[in-house]
Amino acid sequence: MASTAVGRRRLDLVAGAAARGLHGRCSVQIEATLTRSDIKALFERLAPLTVRLGGDDELTLDGPIKVKFDPSAGVRFSCRAKVRWSVLGLHVPVTVRAVGVCVVPVLERNTKGVELLAFKVALSGADIAVLPDALDAKVTERINAELVKNRVQVAWDFRAILDHVFGLPDRVETATAIGLKVRAAEVRMTTETLSLSVQLDTSVARRAAGSSRHARAS
Repeated sequence: MASTAVGRRRLDLVAGAAARGLHGRCSVQIEATLTRSDIKALFERLAPLTVRLGGDDELTLDGPIKVKFDPSAGVRFSCRAKVRWSVLGLHVPVTVRAVGVCVVPVLERNTKGVELLAFKVALSGADIAVLPDALDAKVTERINAELVKNRVQVAWDFRAILDHVFGLPDRVETATAIGLKVRAAEVRMTTETLSLSVQLDTSVARRAAGSSRHARAS
């Protein structure tokens, strides 16, 4: 399931086991997959990536970058960074020699009950040049608290895109539309790939007997 370029997603469309014939309902499954090289190339295009921590305080992530897929924890990044945080007396950006960033893909519902694919961000460690090693863990903890408080994450309402009704042309005599509706979704990760697998129910809206285009014309 390798992808050949950043942003290119592999899309597999297969008839599900629930298929009950041409005129009935069936389920289909689509799967979008990213590899480590896809994620690395995407980050390199985004870098330097600056996240506001409140006021003039900020965290900037920059290359070079290493990417590791950890099925038990998420996507792990290792890169350089700069941090400016006045509460710690860091009023100008200071170098972070190495920072570990963990991006966790999860399916969750927002306050309106809508299921989203969210990517949550947290630091897993930082080596800040001007601070003693004993304070690095405290800084990491404080930055993570700010990231959570400010909900620094990316979220995708995939149902809004995938739930869809396709109208058919008038020349189709027997049906008016084909519908897709998300039944279930799952995030899958191996040491090589990150995938979103979505199962959709399909349906066909039949044209009422005697209401076909040919019948109306006659």
